[in-house]
Amino acid sequence: MYFQEAKVRVQFSEAFRLKVLDEIRKKHYTVAEASALYGVSSKSIYQWIRKYGYEEMVAKTVRVELKGEVTMNKKLQKENTDLKDAVSKLTLENICLKAELEVYKQHAGITQKKSSFSGLSNSSEK
Repeated sequence: MYFQEAKVRVQFSEAFRLKVLDEIRKKHYTVAEASALYGVSSKSIYQWIRKYGYEEMVAKTVRVELKGEVTMNKKLQKENTDLKDAVSKLTLENICLKAELEVYKQHAGITQKKSSFSGLSNSSEK
């Protein structure tokens, strides 16, 4: 019988967390370096940064856009939404037409579906 090893959950003390953050803040290590050095995931370090209010240590993203870029993005998003709506309507129409055709076939007494290639195979056999 095989036993599965129990996972080990490591909890770091608050003093340890603050020490790691302090070393990062003093530019001794980057988050990636501290993560490798102390065996802590960078995700955990970023959680500590948010928890203890060290947001200034995290790089901020600044988006620089051209003058008409915002309007163009909004226009493209609207066009994308309109196209998705059109595809949805056409798909629904297609489903309805197929169902209508099936009802017509049943009403007309056509029981066998004929493929467009069935006529070709019969004529080649003659």
